[in-house]
Amino acid sequence: MTTWECHHCGHLVDEEGAPDECPGCHYVLTFWLEASKPGTAKEVGELLRRIPLFFGLDEMSLGDMAKAFGEATFQDGTPIVKEGEQSASLSILVEGKAKVRSAGKVIAELKPYQFFGELAALGLQRKRTADVVADGHCKCLVAVQPELQRILSSHPTVASHLLSEIRNRYQSEGSDSF
Repeated sequence: MTTWECHHCGHLVDEEGAPDECPGCHYVLTFWLEASKPGTAKEVGELLRRIPLFFGLDEMSLGDMAKAFGEATFQDGTPIVKEGEQSASLSILVEGKAKVRSAGKVIAELKPYQFFGELAALGLQRKRTADVVADGHCKCLVAVQPELQRILSSHPTVASHLLSEIRNRYQSEGSDSF
């Protein structure tokens, strides 16, 4: 039996296969996270060290961050998030590439160590504003809203980096949040 974690609310479900709807928040979900962590805290910390959002954090802080993330993998063409979907998770692409689409048009391409879903995870937006679709095999680290809130409250450097990135995205001409 596998334990699954809802990428919206963090609810855990023990089942052979992931259910279509979360029994905790009742959202129809695009994906579930395998509740097991993607590796040791040290391995995840090494991944996080490469992500600009976490630059400047010490070993202890990186270890704390590592506990907040689950792992999700996607095959080519699989939606990672869907436009209009309710969600409250921050995703960081750590392997592969993804395309951001709005109204069927590609508006951005994501590469490793870029993140998306920050507004939904912060509770500033209820629905996704674009599709994010795997372009080849992808792996993401995902933190649900309660974990992200814990990270931001205990690590002001991460909160500052995140707010700076949000500001930069909105100041870029023609850029949307996704």
